[in-house]
Amino acid sequence: MGAKGWRVARQEILWDSELRGLGLRLLPTGNKTWVIRYQRSGRQRIVKLADFALVTLDEARQRARKAQVRVYDGEDPFPHGDEGLTLEDFAPLYEAHCRQRARSGEIRESTSSKYLESLGNVRRVLGARKLIAIDEMVTRRAFATLTQERGPYAANRALTVLRFVLRLAGELGYRNRREPDPTLEIKRHREARRGREFSGAELARVGAALDAEVDRRPEAADTASAIRLLAFTGARRREITSLRWGEVDLAGMKLRLRTSKTGPKEIALNTAAAALLARLHETAPSTDSEDRVFPATHHDVGHAVGYTWKRVRKAAGLPADARLHDLRHTYVTRGIAANFSEALVGRAVGHASPATTRRYTHVSVEPTRALVEHVGGEIAAALSGAAARPEPPTPLVKPPNLNLDPWIVNLANEA
Repeated sequence: MGAKGWRVARQEILWDSELRGLGLRLLPTGNKTWVIRYQRSGRQRIVKLADFALVTLDEARQRARKAQVRVYDGEDPFPHGDEGLTLEDFAPLYEAHCRQRARSGEIRESTSSKYLESLGNVRRVLGARKLIAIDEMVTRRAFATLTQERGPYAANRALTVLRFVLRLAGELGYRNRREPDPTLEIKRHREARRGREFSGAELARVGAALDAEVDRRPEAADTASAIRLLAFTGARRREITSLRWGEVDLAGMKLRLRTSKTGPKEIALNTAAAALLARLHETAPSTDSEDRVFPATHHDVGHAVGYTWKRVRKAAGLPADARLHDLRHTYVTRGIAANFSEALVGRAVGHASPATTRRYTHVSVEPTRALVEHVGGEIAAALSGAAARPEPPTPLVKPPNLNLDPWIVNLANEA
């Protein structure tokens, strides 16, 4: 309980009215410790003096007075000295931890790389700090510095990684696990949602630009086809660029991905996507199960697709901030606009929202067939410059909050 008898929602310190600098720190976990506040080299420090359960108030005051005398004499009663690791010293342990999680499949390689990239920003501003000395004040200053130098998004990511680093340090014994999380009370920057839906005219220009790019650079045929398949399926970039022939099931009209951002999954293919893959299968030098569908032999497939997209984007007259990922955004928004349910659209593209996953993991790939056929066909027509848009199927709508027998609902729809 806090000073007013309320439950402690975050760290709170009750200062002693008799001895200045002595306080009782309360944590939401119920842990209580005596702390002392003092100045050293122009910097204020608040350090643990003793556990509340082991030391009475009078004993805590005696210890605090002795410490204050030492401060007055020019000493530091609680020196860090060489005890403990700096964040820079600990960083290799966190790097190894991230890579091990990626190898075990707990996180993706790309996620591990992003964590380590943010770790670099953390090391730059806090590398010389002892792990045990990273408190909320220090963290706030570092967050402000990264915001100014690297931008709000990078600062948000760095704050998240710092929390992971300190948590791991506590688990490994390099930091007191009972110490409050210094990142907890720092308000992150609001991040604007990114993403746009391409219009039919824009998709037509993209399709023409893809054809022109292949004419100018025949080696871009691979990456241009990958971009078309991204548009037809609404898949994530890496799901297509790393696609192997063993994951393509043309007979079943599916992609059976062994791994993705959300784990193994199936993607239903529409007619346009299946036709594209069938043509590639006929002309591929090898279709062994481990061969890439888009080898892009001139250099790495991920970078190759990005390079081709930049050229196509410019040729199509799209804004400079139009991303390849916006093809996925277009797929999703058109699916919703066509009156398909959010659950079905999310299942088709593999969204991993916890609420959606909990509610709709039982949905198989087959019910998405109408969705992927409609949206993929619509986008394929737009890429080819066709203006016609197929009419979406009329969904069966059951009146909300009415417990009607199925035959009544069917009769109402037939009427």
